Amino acid sequence: MPKFNDSERLIINDLLLENGEQLFTAFGLKKVTVSDLAKSANISKGSFYAFYPSKEHLYMTINFSMQQAIFAEMNDELAKHRSMETEKLTLYIFKWMFEKVKEYPLLLNMDNETIQHLLRRLPKKFMDAHTLDDAKMIDNLKKYGIVFRSETVVIAKVVQGIFSCTKLFMNDTDGDKVLTILLEGLVNQLV
Repeated sequence: MPKFNDSERLIINDLLLENGEQLFTAFGLKKVTVSDLAKSANISKGSFYAFYPSKEHLYMTINFSMQQAIFAEMNDELAKHRSMETEKLTLYIFKWMFEKVKEYPLLLNMDNETIQHLLRRLPKKFMDAHTLDDAKMIDNLKKYGIVFRSETVVIAKVVQGIFSCTKLFMNDTDGDKVLTILLEGLVNQLV
């Protein structure tokens, strides 16, 4: 396996992230192979493992990166609307977040089958980090005066649950109404 200098490693990692996102979005996690990913970055299949232990690790690294981008933009959105009443701000920011996800097809394509596959293939600690990132997002909302009636991890899991079912009605003519009702229920029960 060839040794890569720091510059080459950075370039190859960027290619894996960028091309991995495109491949996973187009074909899904199960159909994309390590060979496909390696070829997209002009490296051997064996060299891929010098960067990621599995294609699932790469997939979740890309996923986490997208979530971080959304969370960063969310801070700006919260700052702009911080004068809103707490319940309205909470509902607004959750709706905003679900709309923002539409800009990331990879996140939208993450269905229950993909989640189950990831849970089987990745270490629990790695997947728990996903919930912790969502929990950090919930904790961030608290900085804007939003007080939740339940533990942060529970709220994060409720949001994950709503997200996982939104794909079912995303393109439905009543999809926005359904999402609003679900989010209003979340706000009424937890804020």
